Amino acid sequence: MPENAKQVIVRRPGGYQTSIIDQTPIEPPAPGHIQVEVKACGINFADIARNWSGRLDLNQRPPRPERLFKGK
Repeated sequence: MPENAKQVIVRRPGGYQTSIIDQTPIEPPAPGHIQVEVKACGINFADIARNWSGRLDLNQRPPRPERLFKGK
């Protein structure tokens, strides 16, 4: 497992221009939790339009992780 992970930081509502890609240290999982090494993660137009527009849809169901990334 690598020591650092990439993360997307959204600075303010808007398009992809308002975000940056940074690195953060990977901490060990808490007791009773697991750690998943993510190999790929997709972000598409719907993700940007919904989550980075500044609008919050309280009626939306939470995303299912198995559809958002692949790992081991």
